[in-house]
Amino acid sequence: TGLIAFDREIRAFLPPVGGPAASRHILQVICNLHATLEEPDYESVFALLRTRIKRRCLVILFSNLVDEATAELLQKLFAMQQRHLLLWICLRDPGIEAMVDQSPEQPNASWEQGAAAELLLWRRKVLDQAQSKGVLLIDAAPREFTPALLERYLEIKARHLL
Repeated sequence: TGLIAFDREIRAFLPPVGGPAASRHILQVICNLHATLEEPDYESVFALLRTRIKRRCLVILFSNLVDEATAELLQKLFAMQQRHLLLWICLRDPGIEAMVDQSPEQPNASWEQGAAAELLLWRRKVLDQAQSKGVLLIDAAPREFTPALLERYLEIKARHLL
């Protein structure tokens, strides 16, 4: 298991290694990471994968999908990523989903519902495009992704995809 943590720059890079010490080392590094509001530099991360990780491996990308520029960049990078098996955990925003379901009596509800519904349709289209390029996908709310990830990992192992 390895780790790349990044925003506009690589904050941590641990190449894949085996054994129980690897997990402890990853946990130590994760505990020292701090969230930022910096725009992620996906291109440098994919370049790092291409140059530093030679053996085929499972790459798990945790992100959300917030704008067209990010969607276009990710689609381009996904198309270039052929050596590794990519699993994208795209985190849903429960607040956006709640807007679609809100009561129409609330002020501005119809405008918010329309905007939220349009965003969800756009998001679904982007996710479908990624899957059509061979990207494995978990589309889940933050509370749901852990069991979905474990299930998908077991499926990958059972199907001998690596």
